[in-house]
Amino acid sequence: MNPVLCTYEECLVELKRSAWRLQSKTRAHIKRECEWAEDYNEVDSACSQLQQLCEDEFIQYALSHISSSKARLIIQKLYVQDLSEKQVAEQLNLTQQAVNRWKNKALQELRSKKNLLKYAQL
Repeated sequence: MNPVLCTYEECLVELKRSAWRLQSKTRAHIKRECEWAEDYNEVDSACSQLQQLCEDEFIQYALSHISSSKARLIIQKLYVQDLSEKQVAEQLNLTQQAVNRWKNKALQELRSKKNLLKYAQL
């Protein structure tokens, strides 16, 4: 059997869908369970905080599945800290081309992990 591979864009779409579903379910649960919330803004704020925690947890989970520490660091700087390849290259004393190669290697490794997508759908 061939492993199911998805592009970065497909994984991102699935991750956003999963986050939206989780946020929607959480918002409904909080409305039902939290009578202390006097207005919707309190509920929405709680949902936003919960969604951020879930996203952070997924990011850490995904990063832990990258075998190379250098690739993990590059992905973290590019996607979590939102730095450009050029900025990362300067910080790590690498060429921009080397950063791009490490990034592509790490993303390919993440694409090959079937359980990451399953985790995002929980």
